[in-house]
Amino acid sequence: MFIRYVHISNRINDNYTAVLNDVAYQAPVSVQGIHFITQEVTCGYANIEMLARWQGKDITEQSLLEENGGTVSTSMGTGFLDEMTKQFPEWNVTRHINTNNSDLLRLMYQSLSEGMPVPIEFTAIKNTDSGPVWTLHFAIVTAMDLPGDTITLQNPYGYEETYTVEDFLRAT
Repeated sequence: MFIRYVHISNRINDNYTAVLNDVAYQAPVSVQGIHFITQEVTCGYANIEMLARWQGKDITEQSLLEENGGTVSTSMGTGFLDEMTKQFPEWNVTRHINTNNSDLLRLMYQSLSEGMPVPIEFTAIKNTDSGPVWTLHFAIVTAMDLPGDTITLQNPYGYEETYTVEDFLRAT
């Protein structure tokens, strides 16, 4: 297991500075109109609700829970992909696994420049009554400004969040 992790980590953590300096990625890009909500059921369902509101669809965390027989279908990446595909059949939803940092930045930039937000799964800190806890979490990237060193996302923990590029890549 450790050897596999090292191999994947070495492949993912490439030198992405060429993307940061590429003239094609210098203009800030963003998608407007996606507003965070505070999750009540799960972050996966909350992300789908945020995207649904953005598209004028009447999908909520509760309706997703009911539709799925009281179970959470988005606990892992594959389930999130399946639920996204079901709820947004008009979109070409793709899951990228173990994508190197350079390609991740390029893919996110392209999607945002085409007017499409980017749902992501990453590690996040959730503040609880007993202190901060690391979790696997879904959020939506809504803006990138590579020269300004910022990536902005709507976090269903209940706030908009801005990362430096390095911190964002570390979290993904």
